[in-house]
Amino acid sequence: MNTITMSARDLAGLLTDLLCTAESDPMLPMLSAVHLHSPATDMLVGISSNRFHLGQALEACQGRLPECLISTADTRRVLSVVKSLCGRRTRQQDVQLTVTARQLRVDISHDDQAFGVRVPLVTQPYVDLRAVFAKAATTASVTEIYLSAELLAPILTVARRRGERIKVALGSGKTPVMIQAGPNYQALLMPMPAPLNPLPQIAWHTPPSELRRAS
Repeated sequence: MNTITMSARDLAGLLTDLLCTAESDPMLPMLSAVHLHSPATDMLVGISSNRFHLGQALEACQGRLPECLISTADTRRVLSVVKSLCGRRTRQQDVQLTVTARQLRVDISHDDQAFGVRVPLVTQPYVDLRAVFAKAATTASVTEIYLSAELLAPILTVARRRGERIKVALGSGKTPVMIQAGPNYQALLMPMPAPLNPLPQIAWHTPPSELRRAS
């Protein structure tokens, strides 16, 4: 089975989230791609990574898609087409994804007309990152670590778009931090080295309103 059908809105959301953590540096072709596959007949899984993040998003689908790699640039092309053809009037519209020997085909019917986009599959060696999640999940523990606000921002963008709270599982200070936004998105974030002068402990201050009530 090489074809899946899913909501165009869900596909646009999944690709939007994956692009938040996708590599775009041409000097890193082994990471400059989005990995799509269906481990089951009712789920599409997407994975993307750069040197600092690893994100995984899931959406419901019908059918099963074999493993395929799409370059970051082509992922943006697919997203642009899906978003442009699926405005508010057709938000519940379905889209069909088909993998052939050399390309991913995305087809949408819009106002009784067929539209689509074809993008080539990435064939160069690619770092398979799926096992990273399983390893991180078994090694996560609570400890004090430092995170980059700049690197955390893409994950918070995904959580805001999905309207989800985030759950954080801290590593040992040297292992990735597991961050989950709702039931269908998770990411890994590498911690930062501790500064030469560690941050001082900040005391919790009672708000003025609490002081007034206490008096």
